Amino acid sequence: MSKPKGTNNKKDKRVKPVLPELPNRTAIEKRTGPILQQATVYTITSLDHYTAAKPYLDRLDAAIEWLKSIYDPFVAAHYGLHKWSCEQRNDAIGPFEAAKKHVLLEISTWDMKTAAENKRKAEAAARLLQAEQKKDLVTAAKRAERQGDEQAAAELRELSGRVPMPAVAVEQAPRLDGVVKTERWVAVIEDAHLVPREYCEPSQALLNLAAKQFGDTIKIAGVRIEKVYGAHTR
Repeated sequence: MSKPKGTNNKKDKRVKPVLPELPNRTAIEKRTGPILQQATVYTITSLDHYTAAKPYLDRLDAAIEWLKSIYDPFVAAHYGLHKWSCEQRNDAIGPFEAAKKHVLLEISTWDMKTAAENKRKAEAAARLLQAEQKKDLVTAAKRAERQGDEQAAAELRELSGRVPMPAVAVEQAPRLDGVVKTERWVAVIEDAHLVPREYCEPSQALLNLAAKQFGDTIKIAGVRIEKVYGAHTR
């Protein structure tokens, strides 16, 4: 007997992570507070201010790297605990979710097969009913001919050739308490080149790539190429 999907028979060697203490915010703010306060209100109104911005960036980068060095182990440990907890939960729930998905798929497959069969039966019943209606009209036309009413006979014969396909109710699949069934139409692309323009969406990623490679020398209908300015430290 095969084991259910999602189970793990191997011995779990994963160890629950040990959490370090939370870094001391008071000590951190005492060390980094001055540069943060100065940089937050720093304003460039002259070339000297512009040049003096670099030392501020250097001190901010140093503060950021120091904060990462003391917070990253704390964050990594909590992330490890979260990951470990999720793995424990998923190992327990996973097989049941997979089994549930399998049963729902079986229900959907059965509904699809049943719907196709019921539709075939309904169409066959509709064709049979249509044939009977045509036969009744032809019989009525012959009766009118025997009675000498050629006009009525002609009209009845014309009607017999234009009998519409009658509507026959399609039997529905049985209901299951607590199971919500859905039906929807979906589009399946068979040839992307034939899809009308109104159903196509421009790719921002491809447009940005073209702008990055060719700058404002490239001309794309309906698109404006512009330069965006930014700054970062190395």
